[in-house]
Amino acid sequence: MEKYIDIEIRNESDLYDKYNNLKASPELISYIIESSITFYSASKITLVVNNYLKKDIECKKLIDEGLRNEYKKSLRRHQRNNIAQVFYFVVGIFTLFLSTLVKSEIFKELIVIGGWVFIWELVEVELFSEMKGLKRRRLIKKILKSPIIERKL
Repeated sequence: MEKYIDIEIRNESDLYDKYNNLKASPELISYIIESSITFYSASKITLVVNNYLKKDIECKKLIDEGLRNEYKKSLRRHQRNNIAQVFYFVVGIFTLFLSTLVKSEIFKELIVIGGWVFIWELVEVELFSEMKGLKRRRLIKKILKSPIIERKL
């Protein structure tokens, strides 16, 4: 089943970034992605851009470039999460090892709890942030493969 995302471009502020006329508006890119979330994964997506601008501006290229930039941004977030996970793992394991060297039971238990907090943070990043990011990247890839129909009105 094919699903359509209608985009109305009535003025240049709908299309361009507020501070850079060479980039697509972040609100526009977010709208496209958020509108696609509700569609089933088997659905085909088609973007329909209704261009009301008087100037001859290619919206397709800007939207495509904006989606590609959003995908790259998501990949950078993924890389930062991976680095954070390695950090949490190393600190957690080191803290658990450190707890074996402490003689006092109270301090030993406090250090063990601290180590498990770092390990849990690693699991939390993987389960929540990474899963949401993976879903977003898959959705952006699907949108990038979708046709964009631009209507000059």
